[in-house]
Amino acid sequence: MRDRTGPIRDLLRNLGSSEAKEEIPPASVPAGYRWFITDDGRATNWAGQRPVDAMCRIAHRHVCSHRTQPEHLAPIFTFIWLRNRVNAGLPYE
Repeated sequence: MRDRTGPIRDLLRNLGSSEAKEEIPPASVPAGYRWFITDDGRATNWAGQRPVDAMCRIAHRHVCSHRTQPEHLAPIFTFIWLRNRVNAGLPYE
């Protein structure tokens, strides 16, 4: 299932499993990579003020288990990528 994204082309995908949607504390994700789901179900890469208790999501392409390890991104991306590789039964180093 995909979130309604309006005109955004980089659709957010479920992380970890096909059912669960993982939300991440924004402090662990660099600005520009944080996606928030608005009350009407749209995904936005918010440049302005975010709600205090908001959690964020990241684009699937950065943590896809079938891609190479994300080397030049924040540690949270490597952590989720490694976890996705393990969950998919794929080798990792």
